[in-house]
Amino acid sequence: MKQSKARSILNTLHFDIADIIEAHIALISETKKELRKLPDGRLDYRNGKNGRIFYRQTIQRNGKTKSKGITRNKDAVSKLARKRFLKKQLKILNNNLDFLTKKGASFVTPTAGNILSLIGSDRFGLDRSFFTGSGHALSEWSKNYERDMTHSEHNVIPTSLGIRVKSKIEKDILENLLDYDIEFRYEMIHYFGRDIIAPDFTIRVGDELVIWEHFGRMDDPGYVKVFLYKLDIYIKNGFIPGKNLILTFEGGGQYLSSNEIRAIIESKLL
Repeated sequence: MKQSKARSILNTLHFDIADIIEAHIALISETKKELRKLPDGRLDYRNGKNGRIFYRQTIQRNGKTKSKGITRNKDAVSKLARKRFLKKQLKILNNNLDFLTKKGASFVTPTAGNILSLIGSDRFGLDRSFFTGSGHALSEWSKNYERDMTHSEHNVIPTSLGIRVKSKIEKDILENLLDYDIEFRYEMIHYFGRDIIAPDFTIRVGDELVIWEHFGRMDDPGYVKVFLYKLDIYIKNGFIPGKNLILTFEGGGQYLSSNEIRAIIESKLL
């Protein structure tokens, strides 16, 4: 079914309100941290003769205002100019955050995955193409494979595909792969000699296989050892980062956004 112009436009809304709120909170924290390092007062100016501008540092404290000239103190002028910028930035961020938290909660990016999840399409036992009208049913290759069910008790996040995954990020990746009609297998078992690994996603691009592994706790030293162990096995068996191995990471305050997921798909898989 051919997409309408409106649908094509809506499909370009590659963002998540939760990601935007999270980014605002992080930037507010960074802005406040930088403001604490800057000098007291504000930057004022007055115009002199011949177009010259004179700068002053104005400090209000205990109901009293003190002002001193700082025209020759370029460092002070620079820091107070930066302070003016950051205070305005902080005001904008706080206003945006207030709006987003009050109104943004009801906003849903109208992707097929989001809509299917909201109507509970997995309960109907039908291929997603019945609902989306896309004509792209899940291929037999994507359906029939040996899946790792060793830790299936951790698969608690429902998806529009009718399977459950282990995390919100895995769900985001899965739903976006579906939206782009990309063939994949979730937690397919790979036998690499004596080593057995079930990557998050095994993706078919033409006649080639691409593995996508997401590592979400890179601030945990023990977890990093697991990552290095897997990476070594992948490389020894011909899966090379930047070629046919996609690696994404979270941890230490770093998060993978829906925008980044779509950018990876568009640059690596299409």
